[in-house]
Amino acid sequence: RDRLFFYQDKAFGIASIDDQAVITDESGQTMVLGTGGVFPNYGYISVNTGTVHQLAVAATEQAIYHFDSRLKKLFKYSEGTSPLSDIKGMSSFFAKNITGAITKNDFTLRHLDGGPIGVHGEADYRYNRVLFTFLKGDDEKYTISYNEMLDAFESFYTYTPGLYLQYGRR
Repeated sequence: RDRLFFYQDKAFGIASIDDQAVITDESGQTMVLGTGGVFPNYGYISVNTGTVHQLAVAATEQAIYHFDSRLKKLFKYSEGTSPLSDIKGMSSFFAKNITGAITKNDFTLRHLDGGPIGVHGEADYRYNRVLFTFLKGDDEKYTISYNEMLDAFESFYTYTPGLYLQYGRR
């Protein structure tokens, strides 16, 4: 909750804001003193996986999930980075189905001839799951879910929204 994660196409990490000290002024208000700079401290969690899709990251209370289309894997980061799709038996599905423009392009929010291309995800707090939708044009698209309580991929869905929007915790 108090960390800022950043993603690159082949890496991800944590950027920290350089808080130095908290003081109280004469009126009783607190102020944080620090040094200027654009995220002066950062550290890579992994330089082997990241995402080219700006919306292919979903955070829950337990973990952060991202889909790496270059490696064709869904990753989970909590105590460490885990290739969830390999561990839970989805590697052959992703290897077979993640092909073509979706591996390099992020046109999730653009309507191109043939439809949007990209991956986007979101946490579904009501059902303790994360949803990832894969858009490969108008003809090929699908949504999958991973349930944190079951610790398993639970289903494929026919709904394929163009974008997920959180409304509170619903």
